[in-house]
Amino acid sequence: MVDNSMKWWKIFFSIFFGIIFIYFILGTFFRYDTKKNHVFFVATITEIEYIGRSATSRVKFEYYDNKNIVTGEDRFINDSTEFYKSQIGKRFIVKMNNKAWINRLFFTYTLYINKPIPDTIKETPPHGWNELPEWIN
Repeated sequence: MVDNSMKWWKIFFSIFFGIIFIYFILGTFFRYDTKKNHVFFVATITEIEYIGRSATSRVKFEYYDNKNIVTGEDRFINDSTEFYKSQIGKRFIVKMNNKAWINRLFFTYTLYINKPIPDTIKETPPHGWNELPEWIN
């Protein structure tokens, strides 16, 4: 009886850690894939979230994809928390994978905090830009 239950625990842990390992491998693949297959959107920073004892915090933002509000997040070093808090409500460029399901599962967002959006830009393409617009550089 003891051998049988021990066998099931080994199977459970093998499957559990196998799924986590596959998730990290796929995440790495999709983050690399985002370098080639990306899209840029205008995002508004909505919230800064402290993660606890981690060295990073989380910035949450919203952007419009085909007139639908979508939320995303990116991480930053805790040293920059006060700066990011001062940017809440402001708009910036965000780069992400061109497949929405990849962004939701593997968090392939990159917020360009050094690329603010001028107030003169009121509308953006419904599905974002494939390349950075000239006015942002």
